[in-house]
Amino acid sequence: MGTLAIYLALKYPNLKIYSYEADPENFAIYQENIKLNNLQDHENLKAFNLAVTKDGKDVYINKAYQSGANKI
Repeated sequence: MGTLAIYLALKYPNLKIYSYEADPENFAIYQENIKLNNLQDHENLKAFNLAVTKDGKDVYINKAYQSGANKI
């Protein structure tokens, strides 16, 4: 949902941040959090609705009751 990325973007505006959120629902919340923190035009904060794997295989998200407890 972008908590760490947003904190870092606000504290260190010159830091280049590439963040990844695999869950579409969490990514939507992340996008809203970016707007709420006026970071939508921040050039060094890049958010991607992707999962990162070492082998490029598809992933399955096992949704938990709390989105922070999802498993891939």
